Amino acid sequence: MWSDKQIALLGVQEQCLSIGEFLLGEGYKIAEVVTVASSPAISGWVDIADWCRERGISVYEAQSYSLKSDVAHFQEQQFDVGILLGWQRLIPDSVIETFKHGIVGQHGSSFRLPRGRGRSPINWSLIEGRDRLIWHLFELAPGVDDGDILDVFEFDLTEHDTCKSVYDKLTYVLEAMLKRTLPRIFESSLQKEKQLGEPSYYPKRTPEDGWIDWNANCDQIYNLVRAVTKPYPGARAKIGAKDFLVWRCSIWSRELQVLYPDASTGDVVIEMADGFVIRCGDGLIFVGREDVKPLIEGS
Repeated sequence: MWSDKQIALLGVQEQCLSIGEFLLGEGYKIAEVVTVASSPAISGWVDIADWCRERGISVYEAQSYSLKSDVAHFQEQQFDVGILLGWQRLIPDSVIETFKHGIVGQHGSSFRLPRGRGRSPINWSLIEGRDRLIWHLFELAPGVDDGDILDVFEFDLTEHDTCKSVYDKLTYVLEAMLKRTLPRIFESSLQKEKQLGEPSYYPKRTPEDGWIDWNANCDQIYNLVRAVTKPYPGARAKIGAKDFLVWRCSIWSRELQVLYPDASTGDVVIEMADGFVIRCGDGLIFVGREDVKPLIEGS
């Protein structure tokens, strides 16, 4: 029904491919995928060009991640609607206003917008040990996650979730949200909701923020590791005399640290064939050998 609408996807991560495939299966036309060249600063970047070529979809590599030098391209294309899929920069108003029905953004944390705006909200939610995620589709505006809300979906975060598993779940959540929201956008029948209340913002995270403090408690260390594992840069830790990237860990015991009264936090109290047991602030953490790799300077 909406195959005549010109949809542009703006994305640099795996989500762009999965949602693109879903939209094609729903009968939508993807006029173009906007992406950028690979950069060490973009976590989870994937090459979208091959996927586009295989499906006969135009791909546009922006001159910059900010799109500030690409306004003329969007003015020429005159898309009906844009969908932001893993684009970690603000979009200029001069680009947004070229879309007939605007650009659909997405954002979520454990709070209803306007709380929880800003950077890395999934990572922060796991680090903080939250048990709910509230995902929003919103009408993109030039500010930080401040547009009118188009749709909301709330679901649980479990103690076993990692940033990867949350993104996997979000694929299906986003499919459901777009399935019920896109037709209403094209029909101009969607009820938009203003964001109300005092905003709060999560700060940007860098790889250096991922260092494990062995003085922290078991839950804090476990939550940090699962929050920054792949596709992000991983946690960083000193184990013995060497620095490592840590992709996974588990809480080995909250009580057996009494067996090692002379151990300091960060000490390897047991070295096994398959990993290390490390003293932390209130217990013992296990890190498997297959879940670490030596940290190379500058990585």
